[in-house]
Amino acid sequence: MRTRFHLLPLLLVLSAAAIPAQQQPAPASRRMVLDVVVTPKSGPPVSGLTQQDFTILDNKTPQPITSFTAVKGPEAPITVIIVLDTVNADPVELTYQRQDLDRFLKSNGGHLAYPTLLAVFQVGGIAMGESPTTDGNLLSTALAQTNLGSGVELKRTGSANDADRAHRSLVAAEQLVVKEAATPGRKLIFWISPGWPLVSDANLNYDDQQATQLFHQAVVMTNLLRRANVTLYSVSPATTDASVFQLDYEQFIKGVGKPSQGVPGYTGLQVLATQSGGLAIPGSNDIATQLDRCVADASAYYEITYDAPPDERRDDLHTIQVKVSQPGLTARTRTIYYSQPQP
Repeated sequence: MRTRFHLLPLLLVLSAAAIPAQQQPAPASRRMVLDVVVTPKSGPPVSGLTQQDFTILDNKTPQPITSFTAVKGPEAPITVIIVLDTVNADPVELTYQRQDLDRFLKSNGGHLAYPTLLAVFQVGGIAMGESPTTDGNLLSTALAQTNLGSGVELKRTGSANDADRAHRSLVAAEQLVVKEAATPGRKLIFWISPGWPLVSDANLNYDDQQATQLFHQAVVMTNLLRRANVTLYSVSPATTDASVFQLDYEQFIKGVGKPSQGVPGYTGLQVLATQSGGLAIPGSNDIATQLDRCVADASAYYEITYDAPPDERRDDLHTIQVKVSQPGLTARTRTIYYSQPQP
């Protein structure tokens, strides 16, 4: 049995109608579905909680819970997609990242906890397997046969080149999420990358048209991740080139509220990961252990739904908070969404 890779073409455009009609989930409604991971200060996710332990706030206003399910990860319809970023990686350190990813795939005798797809982000787009598998040894063989060198074709210095790579990264992520929207169940995307360029350019001045475009890019990606039921994880390797990519991303995770406030930081990899309910893991020399940490997130979680309050204005920013009554526990889930009123 062989794992074949196909290429998702890189289309350098972001569209609010990015999910084709035949792939779209049911029309957007006020029903909000949250996958909530509850953790102590250290240790694995906590199971055994009940609906009464949770409170949901939408724009700081409590909302009634409409459904509640405690999920045991191995029983859930979960697909894992691991993306190895060759476009933004240091060419030398990419070799070590491949080795660490291979170690993860071969651990536990090559048995993966969830059906997994392996994807490689290259200049032309994302090359990925055709079907998920729990056979890590099979994915290891596919990884060994994959040429990772095409990402270094782009020049790595200068603001124009940084902008090109940042845009390619964002669009590649969009294309992947659009594709996975057609797949039922929850999707976990582990993006191995030091980050996307230009996310530190928050202090630059943008004219109204540029700021509005950046605002809509943030809206599109946030809504795509929610509608496709994707939780994104940023897994950053230790890199000597970190200054090009790193960002004090916490100043952006609350989301951009107005078109005039749009800047690249709101579509940074770490920002989108945090907003989707995933993790932004800082640089590490042990990518395999960090991937294990991401997988452990799915071992126990809670699917909670509520009806969002009516909103007649399109693209209004809403913040979501989930609080747990048990002391010492923290709930992590999707943190923002943008309203999309139905006609």
